[in-house]
Order: sequence, then structure tokens, then C-alpha cells
Amino acid sequence: MAKARRIIAVADSETDPFQIGRLPKPFIWGWFNGDDYREFETVHDFVDFTSRTRQICYAHNGGRFDWHFILDYVDEMTEVSVINGRLSKFKIGHCEFRDSWNIIPVPLSAYQKTEIDYSIMEASERHKPHNNAEIRKYLYDDCRFLFHLVSEFISEFGQGLTVAGTAMKQWRKISGRKVPKDDGSLFAELRPFYYGGRCQVFRSGEITKPFKLADINSAYPYAMLSDHPIGLNYYRLNGEEVETLASDELAQSFVEVECISRGALPMRMPNGSLGFPDDGERRVYKVTGHEYIAGLETGTISQCTLHCAYVFDEFCNFEEYVTHFYEQRNKAKANNDAARTLLYKLVMNALYGKFASNPDKYREYTVMNPEWLDETGCIQDEEDRTWEYSGDFGRYCLVAAELTEDMKRYYNLATAASITGYVRAYLWRAICKAGGVIYCDTDSIAATELDGLQFGTRLGEWTLEGAYSYGAVAGKKLYAFLGHDGVWKTASKGVRLSPDEIMEVARGADVSYTSASPVYSVHRGPHFLTRNIRATGT
Repeated sequence: MAKARRIIAVADSETDPFQIGRLPKPFIWGWFNGDDYREFETVHDFVDFTSRTRQICYAHNGGRFDWHFILDYVDEMTEVSVINGRLSKFKIGHCEFRDSWNIIPVPLSAYQKTEIDYSIMEASERHKPHNNAEIRKYLYDDCRFLFHLVSEFISEFGQGLTVAGTAMKQWRKISGRKVPKDDGSLFAELRPFYYGGRCQVFRSGEITKPFKLADINSAYPYAMLSDHPIGLNYYRLNGEEVETLASDELAQSFVEVECISRGALPMRMPNGSLGFPDDGERRVYKVTGHEYIAGLETGTISQCTLHCAYVFDEFCNFEEYVTHFYEQRNKAKANNDAARTLLYKLVMNALYGKFASNPDKYREYTVMNPEWLDETGCIQDEEDRTWEYSGDFGRYCLVAAELTEDMKRYYNLATAASITGYVRAYLWRAICKAGGVIYCDTDSIAATELDGLQFGTRLGEWTLEGAYSYGAVAGKKLYAFLGHDGVWKTASKGVRLSPDEIMEVARGADVSYTSASPVYSVHRGPHFLTRNIRATGT
């Protein structure tokens, strides 16, 4: 029998506008359950009402903003779910509060967002009749848009806590396969072969020659159409034995090779970043067979000595899964259904990463009176588990304990490593075909010549993102490109820099940055991010 779904609602707060050094305070809350919309002017009134409702209440990015305003009302010994530093789930009274970012990890504006001048939310302005009416309309719209997104997600996929977990359940349902259950040994063995997307600066500084930017259509879903390891059984071939593998067997394996790589193969650098050496030095690389073969085909690896290969005996592709959501997304597009167009895309892209889940990074959390902790900030429970102080939490503090072995859940790192390696190999082949490559990031290339790429609308083909007349690259995820239409495309991960500031950094200047919006963390509390930004060039 299917588990009954709990009634849902959504909430949002409006606060003082962001200003450097000022912690904003909420002055109005909105709550919506699809039929009934209510407003509250104090945190107390909002919590008093919601805590008496037997529901799940979502706020978008609530785990890094809105929910931090209600922590004083969380009772001692309340269990809390924290995911990547995000307050993801907890209860006050009968109500369970969740962050909808975990199931819809994009800004609400990716679906629909009403525009507003945030300056009218200043205390001196917000009570003016016209401004007050506009703010209330904005708040209501945010609640209405979010409720539609969340209710559509739940209607289609259920009430899972995360989009990745939801994707895994959908794959199991569609494929009829059992989810792999590694005991951690395979994860430990293959961890050196698992890397993220390729992000690389090929040319830093100002760019004065016209160039273009192209993206792969759904890069990871495209990779998932090919076969990848799914079983947990493997064997190791040494030295010359690897040469006996057929091309497809080698592609689906994991290879340790000593060679000279001219940018083809990934390597985890001493600082923990992902690098792609191109200095003529012979090194030992641990890579997927996809990347090794791509290096051979493009002539960008040489003097190769194969040390070993890890070969699996069971494979699968995710064609049924990808095709299902790709077709559903196209139908939603044709019907102008923006919500489901977005949701199908998110679920389609979320599956592969779940196979790489590392439970060693997860913790159990609970709320506790700090007076219970010893001088080291710890306490032992009845099962001799150690709980450690993990940050202030309203009237109390948050404590964390490592998961017990029976709570840890590994899947199959080989699957995720093979899929990500496939995408890096695909991107590298494209880089080798392009001319005047400036920059790449996971599934995109900026270059002066892209004629060698296959453009189209199908999965794995390329789409022209834009044409640019001028720009600059200051480092990974730090660039500013000026389009022929006069519109800037910028990236400045972790900070918000203007195109002019990015250009300054690219020219060699240091730019001091302090965030206007505070960072809300369950471990550190609210704080303002301050950084000195300088060009890295790589």
C-alpha cells in the first residue's frame, strides 16, 4: 500500500533589504496551502499558527534563510536534517519544516518570479500604502508560484526529501532494477578514479577577438544512454593483460596508466582541485577508459604504460529512464507547462550523482542544551556514540554524531565515475576539434572556432549559447563575456561581481568583496562573506 502523502503548505518571509553589516529581520510572513492564504507580521504569530498544523511546510532556500528566523522555537532534543550545511528538515509542534531547494535546486525565478524594487522594503518605505500593497502582492505571488512547483513535484514524484533520492526511486520504478548496495569497499577502491566536471581556463586575461560559447544538450543524460558498470563485482587486470580487452570493455573499465598527457587526463592536484597537466612530464593517472581512449584517439597522450585496469562484469544503460523524462519534458514544453518542463529536467539530471553518495560526509543532528556538553563540547549517549557541538541553534545548540555502520548507504561509485568520465572524454574530443579555445566548464566551450562541433537539438549535440565581441577570463567560474547584443554574460562563483569588477581582476587588480546578504549557516551562524578576489588564470 502506498504511503499516504501529508498535507503541504509553503511559506515565505520578506525582510529588510540586504545591506552590508546589517542582519535583516522579517517584517511579514506569507503562508499558502493552495486554498487558504494568510499573512503574519511577527515570527511568533507565524510559528504559533504553523506549529499547530499537521503538515509539511516548505520555504524556498529556507534552510539558508527563512527558517533561521524561527530557530528559537525549536524544542530541545528535536532531530534535525542538515544537507551540505543546509537546514533541510525539522519540526516545531505538529509541523514539519523543509527546504524546497533540496527538491528544486534552482532559484524560483527559473520558473516564475514577480519583479520588485527591494528598496521599498526599508522600514521608512514599506508602510506607505502603495508600497505596502506591492510588497503584499509580491509575497503572495512568491507563495503561489512556490506552492505550484512543490505540489507539481509531489504529485509526480512523491514527498522525497531530495531530488537525487527521488531520481533514484524513479529509476528503480522505471527500470525494475534493484538499487546497488555497496558495503563501502568498492567506494574506497574506486574513489581515486572519480572526478567532477572539467572546468579549465585555456586563455586568461582580456579577449578582444570575437568568440562563441556552445553547450552540450543534456550532457549527463546523453552519457547515460551508453552502458556503464552497475554490478558490484569486478576483477583487476595487470600490465599487458589490459591490452587483451576489446575497445568497449576498455571504455567501461577504470585504468591506471603512466604516460605523458597533453591536457587529456584529469588529476587531483595537491590543493585538492582538478587539473589537466600539459607540461610534458610523465605521470601516473587513474582515469576512466573513456578518457584513456579519447586521449589515444586525439593523439594527446603518449609513451603509455598500462599498470592495471578494473573490469566489471555487469553493465546497464539508462536509456529508458532518460528517454522517459526527455519525452515528458518535451511534451511539457509543447504544452507551455513551465513547471513540469523544469521538474522533468531536474529529475533527469539528478540520478547519476546519487550513485556517488558518500555517507562518511553525513551526520546525525539533534538540538541540545549546551549545558549538557563537557568541556570539549561533547556528550556520550547510551550507545556510547559521541555527539559533538556543531553550532548555536536558537536557544540551544546543534550536536552531531557520525552515522553508525548500519546507517551508511553506499550505491555504486563505478556508475557515477563512468558517467562523469564519459562527459569529460566527450568534452575533450570537442576541445580538440575547436579552434582558439578560451574556456570550458563541464558541458560548455568558449572558443573562436566551433565549426567542428555537431550542432542540433538532440541529446549530446551542441547548442550555440551566444556570440561575443569582447570579454575576459580571470579564473575558473570567473569571467565576463560581452554579447553582440550588448548584454553581459558573467560568472563569479561564491561572490557577486559586476562585469567591470571581473574585468579589473582579469587585468591583474585585486578586488575586495563583501556580501550585502549575510550567509546563514547552521554551523557558524549568520555572517558576511568577505574575500579578496584576484586572478588565478587556471
